[in-house]
Amino acid sequence: MALTTVSVPEQFAPIFERAQEYVAKFFSERKDIPEKGTIEIFGQRYILVRASSMSVEFFEMIQKLYADKGEAEALGVARSLLFDIAHTMAIADARSFAERMGLDDPIAKLSAGPIQFAHSGFSFVDISGDSKPTPDENFYLLYDHPFSFESDSWLAAGKHTDFPVCVMNAGYASGWCEHSFGVPLVATEILCRAKGDDHCRFIMAHPSRIEGYIADYLRQQPGLAQHVTRYEIPGFFSRKKIEDELAAREEQYRGIFEASTNTLLIVDDEGTIIHANPAASALFGYPVDDLKGLALTRVFLDPDFFSGVQAQMAAAGGFQGEVVAHSKSRRLYHLEVRGARFRYQKRDRLLLVIHDITERKDAQLALRRANDLLEQRVTERTRQIEAVNAELHKLNAQLRSARDHAVDANRAKSAFLA
Repeated sequence: MALTTVSVPEQFAPIFERAQEYVAKFFSERKDIPEKGTIEIFGQRYILVRASSMSVEFFEMIQKLYADKGEAEALGVARSLLFDIAHTMAIADARSFAERMGLDDPIAKLSAGPIQFAHSGFSFVDISGDSKPTPDENFYLLYDHPFSFESDSWLAAGKHTDFPVCVMNAGYASGWCEHSFGVPLVATEILCRAKGDDHCRFIMAHPSRIEGYIADYLRQQPGLAQHVTRYEIPGFFSRKKIEDELAAREEQYRGIFEASTNTLLIVDDEGTIIHANPAASALFGYPVDDLKGLALTRVFLDPDFFSGVQAQMAAAGGFQGEVVAHSKSRRLYHLEVRGARFRYQKRDRLLLVIHDITERKDAQLALRRANDLLEQRVTERTRQIEAVNAELHKLNAQLRSARDHAVDANRAKSAFLA
């Protein structure tokens, strides 16, 4: 049987011919039962969906919903949704066909995909001989979809774009191949008839390699470079947005971290300083770069301090305590330390917020010494007063005794004279 539903390099033709026969039989067993609202193909339920509603009209709806976000974000959302839906559907369909056909070989699993693609109305598939479909990260597939339902929908609506529109074609094809070869794959359309190109052309590859493959292809085809515009790597829009937001937030946090007058240390679970701010450099007398990699025991005098931090963190989820530290010049400081867990460079770290309380401690010590001195002076004064009182009591006793003797003498004298 000659291949009529797909175009492939000659060496793959026999495999695809067998798949064509099987898939044709599969779709020949179709039952339309409108009185039950069902369509069955080979015993499985199918649905019919109008092509434009999943292409040009879907884009227009998303653009209206995201009008306040701008065209770029609206297009990104539409592309992401359509790609993900098609990609997921294809993985499920590929699994089902492979099980029904009893296939294990990756190329054999792939073979049913383009033919099922044609029978289901997505498009015809023309695979280039330059393709190298291997079950690893070097996977490379270059192919055209001459009759893509998506580009046809845009053209039939009389609308032209400046970006490729065949997103579901890319998603479905890459999902099918991902299941067949057992490696993550994405596809992107680099040329599209809806934007005036002669072909709807795609490159499929591992996510980590696809940008490199596109660049290589354009170097080999410099005449096409001016036509390859506004293509999008699947997931790139949302990933780029997230990366931009994270970068902005990281820049904001970095500014706060650097400008903070509090001493800030980022520490790993071994008690090693990962990062420090300028305030930490000023306190400890080390350049920031020299603080990085230092163990806390190099600046904190208590060798068990960090184990205490970890214990309190495990029990209470946070830390608060005091420690004595010394600078590079050996100057001593009293520090108040607060600790909390947070994510830094995609890893769990400990943030220590440190306040220099040396002046407060010195003031408390001076006050305590003043109180001790005052108490000592009061004690000494009390002792002196008690001694004077004792002398006065003694003098009073002597005076009373002298007075009593004088009275007795006076009485004796009076008695004698009488």
